[in-house]
Amino acid sequence: MTNRFNLNTDRSFLYYFLILFPIIIFANLIPLFIFIILYIISTLILGRNFIIFLIIVSYLTLVGDVVADYRVYIHIANLLMLLYFFFKDNGLKFSHYPVFPMPLNLFIIMLLLVMLLSTLLSDYFFSGILHIIKSIYFLVLIYLFFSLIKKEDDIWLIIKSLLISSLILSFGAIYDLSKINFDLLTFSVDTQFRSGGLFGNVNAVAGFFAVSIPLGISLFFLELRIWNKNIIISLVFLLIIGLIITVSRSGFLSVIISSFIILFYFKRKVFWRLFFSSFASLFILFLIDDIREIIFSLLRFDAGLSQRDHYWNLTLDMFKDNPIFGVGPGAWGKEMFNYFPVMMDTFEGQLLQYGFLLTEGANAAHNIYLVFLSEMGILGLIVISVFVFVFYYMIWKIVRQTNNLCRDKYILTIGIAAIGAGMFIRGFFDSINLFSFGWISIDLPFWFMILIISYIYNSNFSNRKDVKLNIVLK
Repeated sequence: MTNRFNLNTDRSFLYYFLILFPIIIFANLIPLFIFIILYIISTLILGRNFIIFLIIVSYLTLVGDVVADYRVYIHIANLLMLLYFFFKDNGLKFSHYPVFPMPLNLFIIMLLLVMLLSTLLSDYFFSGILHIIKSIYFLVLIYLFFSLIKKEDDIWLIIKSLLISSLILSFGAIYDLSKINFDLLTFSVDTQFRSGGLFGNVNAVAGFFAVSIPLGISLFFLELRIWNKNIIISLVFLLIIGLIITVSRSGFLSVIISSFIILFYFKRKVFWRLFFSSFASLFILFLIDDIREIIFSLLRFDAGLSQRDHYWNLTLDMFKDNPIFGVGPGAWGKEMFNYFPVMMDTFEGQLLQYGFLLTEGANAAHNIYLVFLSEMGILGLIVISVFVFVFYYMIWKIVRQTNNLCRDKYILTIGIAAIGAGMFIRGFFDSINLFSFGWISIDLPFWFMILIISYIYNSNFSNRKDVKLNIVLK
């Protein structure tokens, strides 16, 4: 498969868009037409890999709040390009279509069946159907991205695109910090200043960094030098700055857990030195009043659980009344006020109402496990537990086979396992960035990790071949 397009051999590319052209014009979708033309020109000049890079970056950065008016057009243009690549590569021969690993397929089937069952027994049928449709659309996109991974170079194209996207988000947060003239003292004491750059949801952006920072650290230990060490260090440093500006405590926790696991596996001495020196430094710094106040402000200790305890309590009460099948996918917001834990006219009550309006009634349980528990009952908790099990089952199988055969593959897999550990623990305090029922840009980073694991798993166990990770970034 060549990267660049040749008009003599790839005329299907032009035929595809010639068919779409009258539909786009008739529907008066001029912005969509412009996006597609830009994709065509970029593809013809710069090649297939560049357009895949653009698709990933646009999904992760351009569908935020900055260009919200064009969000739908970006989604449609990206979907059309992904569909084109899929059918060009695979045609209509179903036997040639790539297949997810069996454990992942079982999880997806279980997820959709439980969602459907909960919807059928819910008082909010249409909300459930909408959530099912959005989830299927997300899973279709994930499958289309998975179909693009034909060789190991494609893995690194995805990783490069993810890291650059995270870097763009970090620059966006740094730009917001520049609006207060990089006044670090003001930033440290102003608990209201939090920035997600291109996204309004700072916790969602912290989820990006919770994936990309440990991923960048993992690259540092590869035996095959894909990037210069100085570039990797600079990249991770800038991403850490972006994370700090989000002031997301769950993001900090996730990155610390993931990073420590990676160091424990690959630099045991560094791990213990960093572990003890960190505690010693914090102990000394906490003895200095001014520095202690800055740390408390930065970690927002005065904010406590940020109303999470109220969300947790009302969500648990909701589950107690609907223990088997839950209230139904997407029904949490419709039932929330029936379980309101405080008086509506109190300060805390107003905060909860504001959160409801801000999330447009989405499940704000701030706990991924409570989200599944409240909306799909005990069956939902089983589904999210199976998700965690499948993730680590595939990793366990890969690690057993690659430890002594392919060092780089082993390092990458351990790095993703560490990312998973941080994200699943973070899931006790934030319910996004894992599976948000169709919130594409937010969930994609972690699911890219799942796709990488899926490709390595298939290469080892579907064909029973060990494919060495000899990768060269181009």
